[in-house]
Amino acid sequence: MSASHQRSLSYRDSSHDHTEEQWDGWRSDFLLALLTADPSDLALIHQRADRLQWPLDVPHRVVAWRIGNMASLFASPDCHNPEAQLQRSRLVLQQRLQQSLLALHPVSAPHPPPPLVTLGDLSLMVLPTDSPLLQPPGHQRLVALRQAVHAEIAPLTLYGGLSSAISSAAQYRQGLNEAQQALDAVVSLQPEKGLCDYTELGILQLLGAVSDPALLTRFMHNVLGNLVEHNRKSPYLLIETLDAVLQENSNLIKAAERLAIHRNTLHQRLQRIEQLSGGTLNDPLFRLSAAVALMIGRLSGFPASESAVSPFKVPSQE
Repeated sequence: MSASHQRSLSYRDSSHDHTEEQWDGWRSDFLLALLTADPSDLALIHQRADRLQWPLDVPHRVVAWRIGNMASLFASPDCHNPEAQLQRSRLVLQQRLQQSLLALHPVSAPHPPPPLVTLGDLSLMVLPTDSPLLQPPGHQRLVALRQAVHAEIAPLTLYGGLSSAISSAAQYRQGLNEAQQALDAVVSLQPEKGLCDYTELGILQLLGAVSDPALLTRFMHNVLGNLVEHNRKSPYLLIETLDAVLQENSNLIKAAERLAIHRNTLHQRLQRIEQLSGGTLNDPLFRLSAAVALMIGRLSGFPASESAVSPFKVPSQE
């Protein structure tokens, strides 16, 4: 008897006229509802969980995967049918994730393996916290899984975000939100890393909890808006300079090297930054505010050209 068949028998009830695929589909639909809807009827949720043998009382973490870097695929002269390659890459991702869910689930486990859930362009795994994919140090198996799929779908890129632990039906929606925040953070801030853990986001957790995005935009504008010089050829030069200085922990020698400019030029720019912003780099509060504002800017997307929409447009007061 195959391991897959053993798993199937372990969680089917007396209704033998249903296939394993049907049970997996029902469990996937149930998880999707848990992740996206308000748990208004907890009694019904627990009834369905018992019926489908989903252990609500066991802590889980949500992993959200998304394929990115599509522009490089469609711009590549070596790819004659990018649409077909994109679909193949999505299929590869689905297959590899499903294989990992089955391969790492013990046959003797009291519950069936967690199904893969699809939500738009996201592929979602809801893993028990003791899953081999999540074990320390650094979720190495999850990282290895991401790297293996990433290599198969090149030039596309696979990004992943991991939530904190969820341990009740009411927390599943929060888990999806956290996984998406971690995913967005790795795409915007650390694309070379490819995988981000929500519990390691630090101050980004606070930013993600702000319900009104206009507040973040207004804060960013208040801190950095005066540094945008629209009448110059490079209007964001001072912001790039400030970012380099903060990235190098105020080491001006390294900041000048990062910017490929002379230190005298850097000093001139810093004087202008302090003049326009009203702050000073010797003030730790100004450095903190600037770092947070720059982080918001990366997450919202700084304009890549002068024709792009500026995130420093004065927010509406309405």
